[in-house]
Amino acid sequence: MIPEDMIMYQNYFPEWRRELPYLPNVVGVLSPNSEQLDYIKELFPYSKVTAIYFHNWDLNDYNRAKFDLLIAMNVFHYSNDPETWFDNVLRSCRVFWMQDINSRQRGKDGGELCNDGDSVRYYYKDKLPEKGKPSFELPDPSKLEVYNDYKGSIHFLAEFS
Repeated sequence: MIPEDMIMYQNYFPEWRRELPYLPNVVGVLSPNSEQLDYIKELFPYSKVTAIYFHNWDLNDYNRAKFDLLIAMNVFHYSNDPETWFDNVLRSCRVFWMQDINSRQRGKDGGELCNDGDSVRYYYKDKLPEKGKPSFELPDPSKLEVYNDYKGSIHFLAEFS
């Protein structure tokens, strides 16, 4: 997570929460760090907020658990099979909030991908042009916010409902 990510969560997530047609009872947060998890718990003080890590749910497999809201922040760029991950996540929740990367040079050699499992970048039609390779087109988001960090990287927030 970069500092600009938290700023974007704070700028957009409260507004998105107000626009939900219901107060989520069960919120799942995929692989959060402690700062992200604390922020989501603060944002949803009356909801059951659960941190979900790889040992709880491999996103390559379907999970029968159901969530009112699932949130993934800097998780999906590690996917080797984004189509399966989206299918499994979207079948498990009413609403999905995602924050991830469109273009960011994370590699030591100045390349897009880092050697920590970083696998893919995301794009969406003309609103989020295809930049990095390999790339995957997002399913139709109901909301999409794009932002740049101080190094010129392009990140985004998306809601799927």
